[in-house]
Amino acid sequence: MPYLPNPASPKDEIYEKSCDVLLREIMRCRRLGIAYLVTHLGSHGGSGREFGINRVADALTGALTAAEEATGSSSSKKPFMILLENTAGTKNSIGGQFADIGDILKITDETFPNAIGVCTDTCHAFAAGYDLTSAEGFERTIADFEDAVGLKRLKVIHLNDTKGDCASHLDRHEHIGLGRIGTEGLKRVVTHPALSKRIFILETPIDETRGDKENIAVVKEMAGYAGTE
Repeated sequence: MPYLPNPASPKDEIYEKSCDVLLREIMRCRRLGIAYLVTHLGSHGGSGREFGINRVADALTGALTAAEEATGSSSSKKPFMILLENTAGTKNSIGGQFADIGDILKITDETFPNAIGVCTDTCHAFAAGYDLTSAEGFERTIADFEDAVGLKRLKVIHLNDTKGDCASHLDRHEHIGLGRIGTEGLKRVVTHPALSKRIFILETPIDETRGDKENIAVVKEMAGYAGTE
């Protein structure tokens, strides 16, 4: 999903446009056989966390309902799931805390229990205050996620280092191992038994320091796959 939609917005025009974009993206994914659609949750604009949670949940259930009505409920359809991405926890945003995502899922599960999962971004989690640099902090983060959301809901990990400090709310991605999370912190992510089989996607910079190929090579070395294609 593009950044433009804001399904938590209190402004009806923005909210309705966001719902329309979400529906179009769902329909496009289903036509193309794409398994996952990652979406950001937006900002409640000062209307409060509870308002934002309910607003996002309504947008998700509304778009999924409209998509079902448009395509039917054929059992032959390829698996498809919307993934809610955590945020860096900037002011008024929804998704900075794992509990935000968990509360949305509690609502959407009443209608679509198998249609929505989670994508976690390591840069965003660190920026929101989840410590990934120490073994203790990392295990605490895993436990918090399990309690609030459930690891079974986690399908994709956006593996990124970060330029900002923990709890800085700064969403600035950095090359793998060169940022504030660092090599050891990200190595824990890619080698943890509960996470290592998930889909990993890098959103790291491309500049004179490194490109995608070099960052992927670093991750493979962390995971013990150095030298593989």
